[in-house]
Amino acid sequence: MLRRLFISDRYLFTEKYGENDDKDDLNADADENDSNGSQVVILGTSLKWFAFDGELINDCCFCNSSSVVDASIEAFERNEVDCYQDAHRVFKLLSGLSSVEKLVILMVLNHAEELFAHLPVFYKLTRLSLESLETLFTCGAVQTILQNSPCLDFLEFQMVVCLPAYDQNYDWVLNHAEESFAHVPIFYKLTRLSLESVESLFTCGAVQTILRNSPCLDFLDFQMVTLCSAYPDMIKIMIGRIINTMDVSFPLDKAKKQKFRKKQNANKSRKEIDNLPDPILQHILSYLSTKNAIQTSILSKRWKCLWTSIPKLDFDEGALDRRLMFMKFVERVLALHDPSNIKNFSLSCNVQYDTSHINSWICSVVRHKVQVLNLYLRNFQELLALPPCLFTCESLEVLTLHMFHSLKLPSSICFSSLKILTIEKVIFSDDHSTQQLFTGCPILENLSIVDCIWKNVKTVCISSPMLQRLFISDRYLFTEKYDENDDKDDLNADADDQNDFNGCQVVIFGTSLKSFSFDGELINDYCFYNSSSIVDVSIQVFERNEVDCYQDAHRVYKLLSGISSVEKLTVSNGTVEVLNHAEELFAHVPVFYKLTRLSLESVESLFTCGAVQTILQNSPCLDFLDFQMVFCIPRHNKNYDWVLDKVPTCFVTHLKTIEISEFRGDEEEMHAVKIFLESASVLERIIIVCDEYHFKSRGGLKKQKEIYKQILLFPRGSMSCTVDFFLGFNQIQITALKFPYCS
Repeated sequence: MLRRLFISDRYLFTEKYGENDDKDDLNADADENDSNGSQVVILGTSLKWFAFDGELINDCCFCNSSSVVDASIEAFERNEVDCYQDAHRVFKLLSGLSSVEKLVILMVLNHAEELFAHLPVFYKLTRLSLESLETLFTCGAVQTILQNSPCLDFLEFQMVVCLPAYDQNYDWVLNHAEESFAHVPIFYKLTRLSLESVESLFTCGAVQTILRNSPCLDFLDFQMVTLCSAYPDMIKIMIGRIINTMDVSFPLDKAKKQKFRKKQNANKSRKEIDNLPDPILQHILSYLSTKNAIQTSILSKRWKCLWTSIPKLDFDEGALDRRLMFMKFVERVLALHDPSNIKNFSLSCNVQYDTSHINSWICSVVRHKVQVLNLYLRNFQELLALPPCLFTCESLEVLTLHMFHSLKLPSSICFSSLKILTIEKVIFSDDHSTQQLFTGCPILENLSIVDCIWKNVKTVCISSPMLQRLFISDRYLFTEKYDENDDKDDLNADADDQNDFNGCQVVIFGTSLKSFSFDGELINDYCFYNSSSIVDVSIQVFERNEVDCYQDAHRVYKLLSGISSVEKLTVSNGTVEVLNHAEELFAHVPVFYKLTRLSLESVESLFTCGAVQTILQNSPCLDFLDFQMVFCIPRHNKNYDWVLDKVPTCFVTHLKTIEISEFRGDEEEMHAVKIFLESASVLERIIIVCDEYHFKSRGGLKKQKEIYKQILLFPRGSMSCTVDFFLGFNQIQITALKFPYCS
């Protein structure tokens, strides 16, 4: 039933100054102390109040002390030898007082700075008392305690540390640029300030900062006790300084008053905000970071527990040296969150040896019926198997899983509400579990598979009746060549070895698929089945070594064969180059009856690549063609007299708009524009967007106008064609005119 405990170890301290009147001959040597102290364990199941005063001769620690409400620790410094040990003992005391509500501290923790990162989070601490203001700015331990006290609403200290009065250099000025005091709060309601001495007004940066941050201050008083007798002239100088600076450079000048009026209006607005119902305030808090949302608990009693109901939590570990604090922070936030739903949860952290903690956090948010879950996990030092409850979560609608680690899946997978799934850097374990993952999402609409490792999978089918958008990236080996993989760790160092891997057979059932995009190397063999609903396709293939180019060309052909009903197609230069390695396939490229828009990476491919010319020939309804003016033939090669061996049917019947970007006006580019104007007989508009940076160094607007006039003189096949000439990204239109005549 112990409720109050007071321990004082001042004995050796008083001995130093001869203050022990109780010593006698019988016990003259009883106070000799060569030991390292006693181990004192305090079982505080009912303890409410604890105070320690003196030197930390003994090692005190708490066990089961969550009931402690009020604590005071006044530790005296001993000699330099014992200071480091004492710092660790103070840390032990503080670690057992994480649930305290009121704390008074005078301690020696600064002798062990490495302990700052391990100080506990004081979630219930509302009142903190410090012996002096100086510690607030100079003591890292105090600053850490403040950082770890999100609910603190009362802070008190003394103004005892000022410059000595005997300092003859009293030609003082108000200091307006103390960098170390930049984080002192604004005291909006402070109207009266009392200082112990006048010199602190001129020499103490902390006092000056408080004055600048006190816009409502209307009464200032202090004592002249240190100066009246010794320096009467100094008093006159000080008073003169105060009078002279009041209207000009004192913090409460006209500009400050105007700023304060704005603050008053802000206070009125805050009162209006305070009148809003809790659900609206919680929605507002959801737009802040979790840390900032918790910090709003100091605003008023109304806001104290408001954050415990916010529907969005976002945790990012950041620096490794603050890991323990981060882990405790996540634990406490989840523990204090009320039973309401956590709609959005994001976690980015190193796993290391804490897989059990990670899984417990995931289980916690699943119990809170999470709807959006983002997991970015890295630096594994032990195997991780995500909890089975995640894969049967009925509330989950959006899941992002980024981890360079083997994905161990449970026997049962059913994401009954999942609509968006993103998997990045994941190592698929085997055919069966991977297949279960893709078939266990009955209403999935958007699937992204980014740089995953397929080497353990031979065949898999991506099949979801509601799937509308599919994005696949296989850039992993490409980025590995340039050492861009920051997620690799010792545990998975060899997981990406795919040298002997001939690819996985990926079959895509696209009954509802509208959009498909591929980006990377064709390590795997992709093919479509029943994909007539597809509308928009982008294929950006990177060339691999010469051995694989022929195989990659066949794989690109497979992709094109499955998207014959596409309406918009984007093809990269790499895709075109890969296709050129198997010219015998050109005759088997499908006819794109619905294709109306084609985007190419460069104009050169239009004239030099048989694959592109075949696609154009097989696109009878094409009415929009766009590309960039890059990768043209070298300037030193004057044989740029390109011609279209066979004008595509769409040029004569349907092509109405051509858009050219990054135009520089070189001879070969002008020649390409000339061919378009001559060949496209139903062309209505040609849009030319100039390369702004190129023209800035070559005549600017004047040069562009000259090029534009040359284009107007080109012969053309369409009388109604309009030329729109734009300058760079700002789309500044030079002019837009129809041709005056037709050849």
